[in-house]
Amino acid sequence: TGTRYPNGAHWESIGTYMNLRKNWSVRHTTEGGLRYNRVSTQGTFNTTYNQLPIDYYNNTNQAITGSISHLMKIRNGNIGTILSTAFKSPNIDDIAKVFDSNPGFVTIPNPSLKPEYAYNAEINGEYLFANKIKFSGSLFYTYLSNALTIAPSQLNGKDSILYDKEISKVQKLVNQNYAAVYGAQLSIQYEISPILNLKSSYTILGSHASNGEPIRHITPNFGGTSLTYNLTKWQLIAYATYNQEFKNSQFTVNEQEDEHLYAKDENELPYSPAWAIFNLRCIYPIADKININIAIENIRDKSYRPYSSGITAPGRNFTISLQAQL
Repeated sequence: TGTRYPNGAHWESIGTYMNLRKNWSVRHTTEGGLRYNRVSTQGTFNTTYNQLPIDYYNNTNQAITGSISHLMKIRNGNIGTILSTAFKSPNIDDIAKVFDSNPGFVTIPNPSLKPEYAYNAEINGEYLFANKIKFSGSLFYTYLSNALTIAPSQLNGKDSILYDKEISKVQKLVNQNYAAVYGAQLSIQYEISPILNLKSSYTILGSHASNGEPIRHITPNFGGTSLTYNLTKWQLIAYATYNQEFKNSQFTVNEQEDEHLYAKDENELPYSPAWAIFNLRCIYPIADKININIAIENIRDKSYRPYSSGITAPGRNFTISLQAQL
């Protein structure tokens, strides 16, 4: 078999940036910056085994990106806004790697890939109520131009080839017109008493693209909650993490074909079930700058898989570790 990467592949990146900050008053601050990027990669394909129609690629891209933000301080809190752009030039993995991403499929190189451009907007804020409860939140939206996505393709006029002794459908990374990612993050911190603190956060995510599909690997909504009990020498933390269900209809076409990564719903279709796990951790100092950590994780012995991992997470388990500060 041939190698998955081109021979003598070369990648280089050059960048320079400038940043400015202006304090208009005690309450208002503006910060902005510009960055110039130039990214280049080239290499030679081994066509002996992979039957590729080309034997060399050279991909060079450059862009100027920037950001501007403004922070306004209010009584017991602040409000911030951010506008920014970003640039991602295809790397060696995007352009030139040959690999079987899942059984029955093979992804081939695409040296004509164009860079992705992102345009971001965000507003965030926090507010402290009664000197005990801090609310934080943010809303964000990212528009991707020339977004990279996997699509069916052909190699030498064939939509399937023999790869690694298996007939595999051909696909490759391509640029689509646009894609968008958006969501919100909410959190609360509550100082119940000098020794008892509650923290909780939740993140909501969504996406869509010009092909009518969601974007691959945008995770289900997720969150976490912790209750911390502080005494003079030791600390006890009870905490939970949780993920919302991801239905089959929320998967991209490629994810629906990755059946081996997911559980099956009532219709025998792949999906990612909701899950929540509960944990307990104790931190105790045994010497100056040395702590012992004892934890019980997944107390309910819940069987679950983190989204898209394909690996079942550990059941109930116990850990002991030492932490030292130099």
